[in-house]
Amino acid sequence: MTTSMSLLIHGDALSAWRVNWAGVIIGVLGGSTTLWMLAVAAGVHSGHCTAHKTIQWLVVTSGLTALARYLTL
Repeated sequence: MTTSMSLLIHGDALSAWRVNWAGVIIGVLGGSTTLWMLAVAAGVHSGHCTAHKTIQWLVVTSGLTALARYLTL
């Protein structure tokens, strides 16, 4: 997944997907969660979604994605 995330960060999403699609999904999830947490820290109203629930969602979703990738090797 390291290679796919590196490619994704450098803007080569297609190559990143070819290397490891799970790394792309987990990278996007992690990046969007980080942006959301920074917005909340800056004072943007988060609605009903707490940081605790968001982190739980991220961990479960990322874990299931990694498991799916492992099982489809």
